[in-house]
Amino acid sequence: MNRFTQAVFDALIEAIEEDEQLRTDLKTMLFKEYKPFLTEQQTLQANIIALQTYVQDLLNQWYAWLPDTTSNQLGGELALAALQAVYWSVLTGLLQEHFATSVKKGGNHARR
Repeated sequence: MNRFTQAVFDALIEAIEEDEQLRTDLKTMLFKEYKPFLTEQQTLQANIIALQTYVQDLLNQWYAWLPDTTSNQLGGELALAALQAVYWSVLTGLLQEHFATSVKKGGNHARR
């Protein structure tokens, strides 16, 4: 896994610790099934794309919210560019594993 994928994973794990709606949205998205319309592999691809779109939309909202300063513009553009290096399939698997593990432990989410 590259550092950009790890950074997004860490940010999402931290965020879901505090944001029940985000946690619910991600769980719903990551475990959505499309039977009988899509195969298991097609479902995985659809869920990967949904995660990528969701995270990009969140980052775009954050970027639009930032005050219009040179440093914010630079940081925002760097963050947007960094998303291009994220391994979305790896991130999806890590998040699915995180949620599956937290369910097995009996909690809504794993604590650090």
